[in-house]
Amino acid sequence: MGRSTPYQFFKRHLKRYNQWVKDNPTEAKNKGFEELPIIPLHGLRHSCATLLNSIDVNIIDISEILGHAKSSTTMDIYAHSFEKQKKDVANKLEEFLSKQA
Repeated sequence: MGRSTPYQFFKRHLKRYNQWVKDNPTEAKNKGFEELPIIPLHGLRHSCATLLNSIDVNIIDISEILGHAKSSTTMDIYAHSFEKQKKDVANKLEEFLSKQA
């Protein structure tokens, strides 16, 4: 098996899925299905990390799932997806401090 074989299978599967969505728009809409972008296979790893972060899985667990030796590696790569968490933390701290005043 060549290096690109899994990606070619993945890409073919996405194209078949997207064609089904185009051919069956009503059924697809009723099921909540929509076309998917053709992304590199490695993109699934990034999607996984971003989705886990969006459901508030902590960085250490995300790092372990991805197999990173250090959580700092995960933070360096996925820092953009943690911006919302930073804002949420700042808002919680502000709310806490205003109640204490």
